[in-house]
Amino acid sequence: MHALSPREYEVARLVATGHSNRQIAERLILSEQTVKNHIQSIFRKLAISNRVELTIQIRRLNLRNLKTSDRNRFRRT
Repeated sequence: MHALSPREYEVARLVATGHSNRQIAERLILSEQTVKNHIQSIFRKLAISNRVELTIQIRRLNLRNLKTSDRNRFRRT
């Protein structure tokens, strides 16, 4: 799996929270075509084919990050 760029990750998070391409474009001040291009790139990099799979991937990633930050937060020093 290839790493997502910061912009791709931002687009992916918005897709995962239910935003439409138009809403993402307006929020990030991009054209809808640019959003579509980002989404296609994300699908290719993550080897997925739809928004539902993307939502699952992003939620897993966020849960992993949350677990890591929780561990660090409660670590004894």
